Amino acid sequence: MRSRTKVIMGLGLVGFLGVLGLLCIYLVRMSEAKKSFEKLKNQLFISVIALETDLNSGLTLQELTTGLTVGDAGQSPKGIGFIVLNHTEEPIVFSDIGFGLKVFQFDLSSKTWNQASLMRQPDPHQRVLPPHLEAYDFTVDNLWSIFGDELEKIGYPQLRLYVSGIGSRTGKDYGAYIDVMIKL
Repeated sequence: MRSRTKVIMGLGLVGFLGVLGLLCIYLVRMSEAKKSFEKLKNQLFISVIALETDLNSGLTLQELTTGLTVGDAGQSPKGIGFIVLNHTEEPIVFSDIGFGLKVFQFDLSSKTWNQASLMRQPDPHQRVLPPHLEAYDFTVDNLWSIFGDELEKIGYPQLRLYVSGIGSRTGKDYGAYIDVMIKL
């Protein structure tokens, strides 16, 4: 009787391990599918929005992780702040004081990037970032924010913030984006 119980328990363990193995394979494939989908989203963004742009290398965005980004549970988000950094050898000129900011959200059903409209449009005066700007500089003020009421109006939990400018010496297009999660 004991040997029969051991055999049954052994078979049960083998079955459990088989199911566990299948679950692991499923999770790996889901992870690969998610990475593939993210890659597709990025390819679509580049092909439609940022074609021929030096993207996320000469110019980068750094999300602020304190202050504006923290909202209490049940309250509206306070906002998102980000710093624009210039890693190039040349000044970069932006079309407005908001670094030419555009906000996008990805529509899963149509598989398209849609631009969200902002309530507050930055002043249309050009802004120039000097070369080798690797951190926040209060004299340059390379910081921009989107406040909570605008985020609520946009109404999507995941957004892509995109800024773009032109190199003053080369005329090269520079752009940068970050994906942010919003607590609505």
